[in-house]
Amino acid sequence: MTKEVFGYTNRTRDGKYIVFLDYDRVSFDWIVDECKVLQEMFGLRTFYFFQSSKDGFHAVCFDKVKLKTLLLILSNSSVDPRYHQVPLHWGKKIWTLRLTEKNDKNIKPKGFLEKRYNEFEGETLDFREQSSPHIKLINNYFNLKIRAVNTDNLTDVVIAKYKI
Repeated sequence: MTKEVFGYTNRTRDGKYIVFLDYDRVSFDWIVDECKVLQEMFGLRTFYFFQSSKDGFHAVCFDKVKLKTLLLILSNSSVDPRYHQVPLHWGKKIWTLRLTEKNDKNIKPKGFLEKRYNEFEGETLDFREQSSPHIKLINNYFNLKIRAVNTDNLTDVVIAKYKI
């Protein structure tokens, strides 16, 4: 039996991307440690974590990056290689994270990892815009209060509907 689910995509309307990491069968502690390293390597701000299944997690950073940087972040992570590679060959180069339930499991906020570094390559971390429509979507959907920093002036997020 197939089921339709909804997700949100990471591409912003100005051609940049927020960081989506989709982990399966990786311990939460491993993910947090890995995100600390990614923050240091790429000058990323806070990561937000969501539990998507018994052993699945999403990590999201609302900092906007170019595609080249996103691919480096993905290749330096432990995400499923299919999650990393499939959008590159699909055509639109967008990554999606599910919002709706799957197998009777809802996605739930799991916590966050604040930025550890105030500088990256000599610049303060405030040099990078954050996606205000993505933050607004997550705040509204999960009833959170994520504070945006240096936001863009964009207004919408591409929502995806697909079958699992």
